[in-house]
Parts: sequence; structure tokens; C-alpha cells
Amino acid sequence: MKVYLIYANADMTEGRGPMQLVRVMKGKRNAVLYALEQPGVMGVKGQQIECLEAAKIGLWSYRQLVTKLVKGDWEVYEVEPE
Repeated sequence: MKVYLIYANADMTEGRGPMQLVRVMKGKRNAVLYALEQPGVMGVKGQQIECLEAAKIGLWSYRQLVTKLVKGDWEVYEVEPE
């Protein structure tokens, strides 16, 4: 079963922070809409865009190739845990 990891920039004031995991969701549509509706750095809307690209993300103690669905100040990754 696929899950969707939602990451946000840890520093919403200047945008210099690392990305941190803030939510895990089961529904693709809900995860993408959630990330797109969030304000970006300094409260600016529209800092996230939909995409479909391969990405590497560190999960626990290993790195896994996943699909990135949203990029920007908030990001969504589609993952199928083993």
C-alpha cells in the first residue's frame, strides 16, 4: 500500500531550514491538495507546484528512490514501504 509523506521547510521565516516530515497520509489526492493549500515561506501562497519526478529520500537508515508529487516549500513523496 502506498503512503504519501508530506515534508515542510523547517524555517518558514527565511526558508533556510531543512525539510522535515510533518504528516503521513494514505490518499494521494488529499496529500497533494494539503501541500498545495499551505502557505510557503513568509506566508506567501503559490510556492508549491505539482510535479512528477524521481527523487531520493532518506527513510530511517537507508535511501530509497521515490516519486515526488509536489515540490517547493512543502513537498509530497509517494512511497511504498517494504
